[in-house]
Amino acid sequence: MNNFSKALKYARKSGDTEDISSCSFNLGAALLAVGRTSEALKNLELVRPRECDHLFTGDLWYNKCLAHEKLDDAVEAMKCIQQAMKCYSECSDEVRVVREADCACKLASLHTQLQEFEKAAEKYAEAASLYGEADNMLQQAECLFHQAQLLEHCKKHANAVDVAETCVELCSKQPDAGVGKYTKPLIFQFYFANLTSSCTVLPDHLV
Repeated sequence: MNNFSKALKYARKSGDTEDISSCSFNLGAALLAVGRTSEALKNLELVRPRECDHLFTGDLWYNKCLAHEKLDDAVEAMKCIQQAMKCYSECSDEVRVVREADCACKLASLHTQLQEFEKAAEKYAEAASLYGEADNMLQQAECLFHQAQLLEHCKKHANAVDVAETCVELCSKQPDAGVGKYTKPLIFQFYFANLTSSCTVLPDHLV
């Protein structure tokens, strides 16, 4: 942490705007990682990225989102993640798809925190599609699983089962042991619960 602080100090002495922004961002991200959230947000607010640097600007908004979420301000976090998505949409496809998938997943989580479950399900569906495009099958399966849970919570039983079946099919095709070991049993558990119950209780982290 001291190295990041020193780098920012030297950047300020030099007066180089880009260096100051980069160092402020690095310090803010580091502070965020160690749980010093308020300090992190103060440093992130000092960053002034170049207008044409869409990736850096998107990463800045994404980190601001994480900071506001940790400060229990889901509404402000949502505003930040939406700004991040706008920036990432201007990036090259190789970068855009992964970053947009992460944003959609985070947005789904924020909608869930605000108990906007149908919107959350829609964003998990969007995230799953993007993760599929990026060939990240594990994240795709996890998003489908959360989507199915939320649809069930919204009493959309048939849709929930359809999504769960899609996830089961996806998991069965994956050679990655991580997918089969962790995700597939959860999906089967959810799927068979739908056959015997008309209501599924959301896990604590989704309530």
